Amino acid sequence: MSRVYGEGTLFKTVQKFKRKKFLDEECSICKNCTDRTLCNGRTGYDKCKKCKECKEECLIYCDRFRCYERVNAQVYAHGKQRTVGTGKKQKEVNKKKTENLSKIDNGKYIDKNSITLSQIMRNTQEYRLQNEQVSECGYVRNMESVKSIESKCPDVAFKKLQELTEDDILEVLRSKKNDSQSVIEKTYDIINISIKKAIKDKLLSEDNNPITNVDRDAILSNKESKKAIPFTIDETKKLLEYINVNEEYLVDDLSHIDSISMKNLIKLSLAFGTRCGEIGALNIDKHIDFNKKKIIVERTLTRNTENKIIIGKYTKTGRKAKRSGKKDIREVPFGIIYPEEEIEQILKEQIEIARNIPNNKDNLLFCNKDGTYIDVKHITCMFKRICRAAEIKLDLVTGCHIHMTKHTVVTRLIELGMNIYAISKLVGTTRAVLEKTYAHILDDFVESEIEKTRENKSKQQFTTITEEPEEERKVVNNIIPFKFG
Repeated sequence: MSRVYGEGTLFKTVQKFKRKKFLDEECSICKNCTDRTLCNGRTGYDKCKKCKECKEECLIYCDRFRCYERVNAQVYAHGKQRTVGTGKKQKEVNKKKTENLSKIDNGKYIDKNSITLSQIMRNTQEYRLQNEQVSECGYVRNMESVKSIESKCPDVAFKKLQELTEDDILEVLRSKKNDSQSVIEKTYDIINISIKKAIKDKLLSEDNNPITNVDRDAILSNKESKKAIPFTIDETKKLLEYINVNEEYLVDDLSHIDSISMKNLIKLSLAFGTRCGEIGALNIDKHIDFNKKKIIVERTLTRNTENKIIIGKYTKTGRKAKRSGKKDIREVPFGIIYPEEEIEQILKEQIEIARNIPNNKDNLLFCNKDGTYIDVKHITCMFKRICRAAEIKLDLVTGCHIHMTKHTVVTRLIELGMNIYAISKLVGTTRAVLEKTYAHILDDFVESEIEKTRENKSKQQFTTITEEPEEERKVVNNIIPFKFG
C-alpha cells in the first residue's frame, strides 16, 4: 500500500500545565507587565499575549505554570493534518512517527483528538489482558461492563475523550443506581483506569481529567447491599445428615459428576472455606500435604475469552497479591473446623475416585466423570436442589448457593474467636472485604461477647486490678457437636 502523505515536519512547542499553587516569586514577564486586566491581577490562569508567546523565560522560571519544551511530528494523511509523535527529544519523536506511520498504513492509528471514552476503555482492557493485569475471565466481565456503559449512556460513551466532563462521569454512575454498590464501584474503576492510561499515553492532559473530583462513593446504590448468608449450626447438621443418608439423590441423569464426589465436595467446602473453583483446581499430587495435614490453594478454575473453563494461573484475589509482592499461596489445615482425621479420610476416598477417572490428565481431586473440569454453575444447581430437598433455607427466593459454604466457615471461625486477619489468610479474602461482607455477623458476635462478659462479671467479684481471680474462666467451645463423616 502506498503512503498518501509526505515526510512530515518536526517543530518545537512549549506546553504549560497549571500549578496547583502559585510560586512565591513572579516570573520575569509578569514582573514587567503593566496591564493585568486579562489575568485579573494574576488571580487566575488566563494568559495574556506576552505570556502565550513566552518560549524561553518560562522554561527557566514560571510561577503559575509548569513549562516543558516538546518536539512534535506532524504529517498530512488521508486529507488531514495529524500529530503522530510527541516527546522531549527528536530521536524519540522520530521513532514514534515511524511507528504511527506504519499504523496509518494498516488502518490501526488512533487520532488522539478524536478518540472516545468507549475506545479508550476497550483499548485499556485489551492492554491489561495482554500484560496479565487482568485474567481472561476478568477481561470478559470488564468488557460486559463496558458494553453496559455504551448501552445505557451512549452519548457519554461515544463522546470525545477531550470533551468529557465531571457531569458526564456522574451521569454514567447514576445510570447504575439500580444495580448493586459493587457494580457502581466497578464502573468507576473501569473509567478511572482507562482515563489514567489515556493520560499516561499523552491522549489526555492531567488538567483535563474529568474524574479527578469524582469520589468513588459519590453515587450510592438504591439496591440493598447483599449480606453473607451462612448456614446455622443446625442447618449444617441437617445438610450433612441429608447427604450422608441420601447419597443416591445428590445427582441426576444429567449430572457430570458422580454422587460420592458431590458429597465429598460439599463436605470439603464446609471444612476448608475455599471457593468452589479453587477446590476444582486442586491437584492430587501437588496440593494435598498429608504430612503437614494441609491443602495448598494457589489457583482456581476460571473461564477464558471464549467462555471455556480453564485452570487459571492465580486465585480470584491472587493477581492483586502478586502485584503487591505477596505470595498467592494459602495453606489451609485439615482441622480448622472438623477433626483432621475425618478430613484426611474424605480426601483419601476422593483421591481413589479421581485416580480411577479416565482422562483426568491434570490429576485433579475433583473432575467430571469424563475427566473434564467441573462447572461451578452446574455444582450450584445441584447444591440448590439438595438444600431444597433437605428443607434448608426455603425462604430464600433464589435458593442456596455453593458459595454459602464459605460464608459458613467464616462465620464459624468468627464464633470460635479467630482473629479476622487469620481468617482472611485462610479463606483468601482481604480483611477489608471480610469486615464489609460479614459486618452483620461480626456485630452479632460482638454483642454476644459483650453479653458473655456481663454474665461472667456477675458471677465473679473483682475486688482488685492487680490480683488474678480465684476461679479460672472456662473457655466454651461452640463447635458443631456432630459426627462429620
